Amino acid sequence: MKVGVKIDANFIGTFPLSVNTSLLYSKNRTLIPHENVLQDFGSRETGLFMQADFLDAHLHHWEDAGYLFDNCRWANADHLYGISAECGLKRLMMAFGMPLDSTSSAPMQREDRIHARQAWSRYEAYRSGHRQGAAYQLSTNNPFADWDISDRYAHRSSFDQARAEAHRQGAHVVLSLIKKAIFEGLIP
Repeated sequence: MKVGVKIDANFIGTFPLSVNTSLLYSKNRTLIPHENVLQDFGSRETGLFMQADFLDAHLHHWEDAGYLFDNCRWANADHLYGISAECGLKRLMMAFGMPLDSTSSAPMQREDRIHARQAWSRYEAYRSGHRQGAAYQLSTNNPFADWDISDRYAHRSSFDQARAEAHRQGAHVVLSLIKKAIFEGLIP
């Protein structure tokens, strides 16, 4: 049986312990025992969702990728740099008007439910239509053109430092735009 709990403003995840017990992971990073949790966590059918937080996801994937990169764990560092870039671009797209589902905070439009390779170019549709967008341009050379979400299934020997470094640099470009957007008030 899959366990989970409806997410609200106070809780951001669960860790299953058994069929009837789990721990809630709260925003203040405390683990709280919770009895008789609900089934089908995250199911569109039941309406139970974790709320998307693209800014935090961008930052924690960036940080974790850095730890992996520093320890020559190229495959997972490479993957997390792509996820970091995707999340950062989606947070910027939100600032530029990307509509979100009110229940899950996920992108409402199907063409916005994409990963790093596609997000690099999709970002332009939102950036170019926003009055502050001119200050947030990306290079037309997409550093994630060779990155795919399915690469997580590839053997680790398929990854090397050069590949991970290229994606690290691409994710850093997004991080720089995020920092600028926060500093300038585009992202609260």
